[in-house]
Amino acid sequence: MHSTLKRVATGLAATATAVTVASTVGATPAFAGTNTSLATLKTPSYALGAGLAYFYHEGEHLRIVDRDADGAGVRIYWAVSDPQGNVYDNGTAYVGGAGNENNVNMTVTDGHTISFTLCVSDNGNRIQATCSQNWATA
Repeated sequence: MHSTLKRVATGLAATATAVTVASTVGATPAFAGTNTSLATLKTPSYALGAGLAYFYHEGEHLRIVDRDADGAGVRIYWAVSDPQGNVYDNGTAYVGGAGNENNVNMTVTDGHTISFTLCVSDNGNRIQATCSQNWATA
């Protein structure tokens, strides 16, 4: 009887171990992306936050806003890279006119990184001193 109980206990332990390993191997981990925001920098000609950008990882949604009636617009540049650091997508979006905004629906694989640069754009010229940078994870 003792050997029968021992075999049953050993069999149950092996089954429990197999189930644990199978469920751990087969589980897909949840990925927590990040949101981010950017504001253009102050210069003698442009106000701090003349342009704003917001990235929301849920749905990969990018919103850029021109907040200042300074005669210039706002341009955002982005680069998407995979976990190994390989850049596979670049893009840009523009908005002009105080109070106007541009909404961009991006398609980015979960776990990939997006680097953003937001700048004032005056007559198509990037005003480098106003540029700010940030990143997020989709």
